[in-house]
Amino acid sequence: MQFKLEGQAIKRRPEFDMDDRLLLDKLSLDKNSITIDGKTYPIKNGCFQSVNPAKPYQITHSEQIVIIDLINQFTHSNKLNEHMWFMQDNGSMYLKHNGNMLFHGCIPVDKEGNFLKWQIDGREYSGKSLCDYYEYILKDGMHHPTTGDCYNSDLIWYMWEGKNSPLFGKDKMATFERYFIDDKDLQKETLNPFFALSGKEWFADKILKEFGMNSRGHIINGHTPTVEENPIQANNKFVTVNGLSDMEKIGGYTLLFDSFGIRLVTLRPFISRKQEIEEMSDVVIEKQIVEHSAERKTVSDTDYGQKIKLQIKKLMKQLEELQ
Repeated sequence: MQFKLEGQAIKRRPEFDMDDRLLLDKLSLDKNSITIDGKTYPIKNGCFQSVNPAKPYQITHSEQIVIIDLINQFTHSNKLNEHMWFMQDNGSMYLKHNGNMLFHGCIPVDKEGNFLKWQIDGREYSGKSLCDYYEYILKDGMHHPTTGDCYNSDLIWYMWEGKNSPLFGKDKMATFERYFIDDKDLQKETLNPFFALSGKEWFADKILKEFGMNSRGHIINGHTPTVEENPIQANNKFVTVNGLSDMEKIGGYTLLFDSFGIRLVTLRPFISRKQEIEEMSDVVIEKQIVEHSAERKTVSDTDYGQKIKLQIKKLMKQLEELQ
């Protein structure tokens, strides 16, 4: 059902440029093999009995019943709705906070570090404007929900696995290949060049400038790195915080930002609460200094402090008018 519905969205939106993800029509008639780029591969653990070779992306009546039930479960879940509206009210594609920029995933670029331009909805977007556009679509989708096919729902799905999505950051999501084809080359998902360039200081400065940030700031990026990747790069301007793809040695990274500066904490893998209590062990492996403040920062140095100053200014003006 997933591949059928995704196929329908790809066919509806040629601007997504995802025809390489249309795979059901490439199955053999007996559904025991598939031909991709002129080469035939055997299918392992196949489950394509409901695929009609004449209309491979057509949903059957039985599948439609399942889909309707799933839609009802999601749309009528009070807890899920509560969480989604919290994200809508408080979340964003990126956050500029105390001179630093935080975001998950990447900003899509080419190998030279130029922001990828995407023609969609009659306009061209890249860098900051692309992130802003995605955020608008997400929030518009929340305010105008529908259970049918629509532009917003298609684009929200694209954010999940589209190559021009900052939230995805790869050339493809090889779910089909990983499940049904035993070939490492086909299963490979190539990261956007953003991640290879994240160690370059000039690239970090370019990202900060694109989003109107000072070059003295930091990029706090959430993604799933390998153990070999250095979490602090680009002359301390690019910091990775998240869990790791291999969590046997390191459990992940957490960033601490206080009046003394910025520190990155490396965490031990978490096995169980019982074990941690019995061993009374510290989850912290080490702390690395990202930035040390020569003078301790005060509340007035923060974004919150600036808001307080603005409130004081408005109140003083009101008092002057009353005198």
